[in-house]
Amino acid sequence: MIADSHPCTLHIQIRQTIRMRTVPSERRYSLAELALLWHCQPHTISNWLWRLRKSPWAPQPGHITTRRLPGKSGRVSPFRRTIDIRADYVRTIAEVFIEKNIRL
Repeated sequence: MIADSHPCTLHIQIRQTIRMRTVPSERRYSLAELALLWHCQPHTISNWLWRLRKSPWAPQPGHITTRRLPGKSGRVSPFRRTIDIRADYVRTIAEVFIEKNIRL
């Protein structure tokens, strides 16, 4: 408390803490979405990912995730999978293979 000239003065300090998620949710793209966006086949993008795996621009944990899709029975099938790529890594793929700003 801070002393004031008037003896009945009361100073109140309020602290407010706001907690947010540490990592903001980012857009993720599937191979099919990127194929439509870049006018190429999904297996072409898969080949690009394979080539990037051994380069200095290899994906870090969290850049690429694999999701299992439901099968005919409605349960999750171990055989049906899709690859989701985070937006920042999609930008790296575009710079390397489409715009060719970065050399492998």
